[in-house]
Amino acid sequence: MTGSAYVLRVADYWYKTIYGEDMDYSKYKLSDVPKSFLAYDSLVSYDSQGRLVVSSTLEDTSKVYTHKPVVFEKLPDRIICAASFASTIYTIMATAHGTEYTDYNEAVLTEFYNKICAGDNGLANKFTVQYGVPSEKWHGVYMKSCTNILANKDQYMTVFGDIKDKGETVCFLGMASVGSEADQWLTEQMSTFGSEDVLFNVADLPAILAGIEAISHILGYGDQAQSIVDKIRLNLWAISQEAEKKESAYDYTRSVCYVNTGEIKVRGSQTLAQELIDLFHMKNCVTHSGNKEVQEEVILTAQPDIIIYVSEYHPSDKEHFNLKEALRIKDA
Repeated sequence: MTGSAYVLRVADYWYKTIYGEDMDYSKYKLSDVPKSFLAYDSLVSYDSQGRLVVSSTLEDTSKVYTHKPVVFEKLPDRIICAASFASTIYTIMATAHGTEYTDYNEAVLTEFYNKICAGDNGLANKFTVQYGVPSEKWHGVYMKSCTNILANKDQYMTVFGDIKDKGETVCFLGMASVGSEADQWLTEQMSTFGSEDVLFNVADLPAILAGIEAISHILGYGDQAQSIVDKIRLNLWAISQEAEKKESAYDYTRSVCYVNTGEIKVRGSQTLAQELIDLFHMKNCVTHSGNKEVQEEVILTAQPDIIIYVSEYHPSDKEHFNLKEALRIKDA
């Protein structure tokens, strides 16, 4: 999920896997969705000169979010971002062009390839596996990191120099947790050639939707931003309603364990995993908050009805993907 529009596809996959059937979205329309469902405060406005203003979000060490207005003199020619934001960009472009995510429309792919000039290792090595979008033709620069920015200043300066030499502008899309020093450095460097950096809170679904709306405007799809967000809200609402019907067949509330392979870290409350568990009207098998390591006995004692395994590797990658070894839970 990684705080992106891809969370909808994750929810859809959960539904298909848990219930053994495709989700029928045609049963629901936008007017069915309560206004309070995944409601968020918009990060977008326009000033008296008609310029786009996006409220960039910075997270401090106490998990407190502060906002800084970023004014776009013009929409950026190119984007620098991590793979998770790239999946959001692809989702926006596909929806704006009237195609489905999995159509892999050639016009959408070409626009996608040309828009992102640099991205992190996820775009280089895992984008197709994790997000399904064919990225073989992407011709951008592979960045060492889109989070640990200060440790990779030289590479950023090279990329900035190339963009500036071409007379282009760029927008860096990042997570709110990059740190104030990194944000300040990015702003200083990019302002010299009319470019911007915008950071987003990706901690919960409403914040993610706010980010999707803002990125739609940054990409030039401001007139379609609301419909793009509404489609995601509608589909998540539909999943929640159908899941509730399915779960009502049980005489108890089923439990879920969401665990990272390779280490027994389980997602608790105040996580996106918890929000999806709530969406499916189930309960989490653990009571801690955040992503914490637990002993396998905790999982065995909890006896979860469903275990969600999370891995960076595809099951076809036999060299790295070994479920039982990764979990270290015999006969889980």
